[in-house]
Amino acid sequence: MITNNLNTPIYFNGAFRIKPAENKAKAEIPLLFKQGKQIFHDILEKGDEVVVVRDNFDRRISSYIQENDIKGIEYYPQINTKSGLDQLEPLRLITLIKENTYKIITDFEEIIKVAKKTKRLPKNL
Repeated sequence: MITNNLNTPIYFNGAFRIKPAENKAKAEIPLLFKQGKQIFHDILEKGDEVVVVRDNFDRRISSYIQENDIKGIEYYPQINTKSGLDQLEPLRLITLIKENTYKIITDFEEIIKVAKKTKRLPKNL
């Protein structure tokens, strides 16, 4: 049996790359979480920050992005806290980002739209 994955919903767990000019966001987004996050600095360019989060933090980040009109952000839906990342070894994250370059959401409105439509995965999946 062949299955069609084209209609599979996107669950908003992933990595957010905050561009260097977004100093306020780089300072405040990590403070939204006590745990369930990994933070990497200077990944694709000097001064950027990548915050990798669990799936249950989707709406918190999207609300922050929308309320603060953060435009300098990229979203990588395939990279999450279960991707085997280590903050002391950022090369793995760099490799994942380069392998998944075709799966980046950069449009502010699209990030918000995806976040608002998604639901958390059922625990049995």
